[in-house]
Amino acid sequence: MRKAAERFPHLYQRWMRQPTEVKFPGGEGFAEMKVRVLDAISVIHAVHSGHTVAVVSHGGVNRIVLAEALGIDARSIFHMDQSHAGVNIVDDYDDYSIVRLMNGAC
Repeated sequence: MRKAAERFPHLYQRWMRQPTEVKFPGGEGFAEMKVRVLDAISVIHAVHSGHTVAVVSHGGVNRIVLAEALGIDARSIFHMDQSHAGVNIVDDYDDYSIVRLMNGAC
C-alpha cells in the first residue's frame, strides 16, 4: 500500500502545514478524532474515578488529552513533543485536570 504522501501529495503537504484542518479520503478528520478521544477519556474517568489508570496510545491521542487538560487550542498540539514510550501523568478531577508530567523518559 502506498503512503499518503505518494497517493495525495497536495493534501499531504497541506496536512503537514495544518494537521488539524485536513481529512484524507476515507479517513477520520481531527475534529472527529478529538470527539472520539475525549469521549473515551470521559468514560475511563467515570468508570475508574479515584483510581490510577494507565492508558497506552499514540502521540495524536496523547496530544488531544494533554491539550484538553491544559486548555491549549487544538491547532497548537504539535508544539508538544510526544516521544515513543514517553510518559504523561495527568490527575483528572471532576472539574479540572493537573498535568504532573509530560513526555517523561523512563
